[in-house]
Amino acid sequence: MITDIRMADVDGLEAAAQINRELATPVIVLSAHHDPALRARANEDYVQAYLVKPVKQPDLETAIDQAIHRFRRQQALRQETSDLKQALEDRKVIERAKGIVTKRLRVAEDEAFRRLRKRSSDSNQKLVDVARLVVQAEEIFHTLEHNLPRASA
Repeated sequence: MITDIRMADVDGLEAAAQINRELATPVIVLSAHHDPALRARANEDYVQAYLVKPVKQPDLETAIDQAIHRFRRQQALRQETSDLKQALEDRKVIERAKGIVTKRLRVAEDEAFRRLRKRSSDSNQKLVDVARLVVQAEEIFHTLEHNLPRASA
């Protein structure tokens, strides 16, 4: 998206912000103004370049190339961050399931992990999905254990 900051009906930075709430889009901002407040507002992640008018074609072409490159790099980093967060969450679930298996079956951690992997392989499920089932089952058992009526003496 290439936008002027000041347009007749809408503020270009606000329009860019609205568009980026719906769909991540690289933005190049054009302005005839050197106002520090405007430049500060243009420091959002989605603004890839700020060009001062009058803009020459080679400058615009360079800014477009850089904006696309920076945007793709940002998107790749966001995806990598998301993937790493998910991997960490998955690892936490697997570790919790391993602890449950260790305690319930009275086996060593490596044996518990081996059994989880085997169940995963045998059932053609992801290890984390098997781990979630184990954690869910443990939560059910915990609820059942604590909601039993007391035996009368």
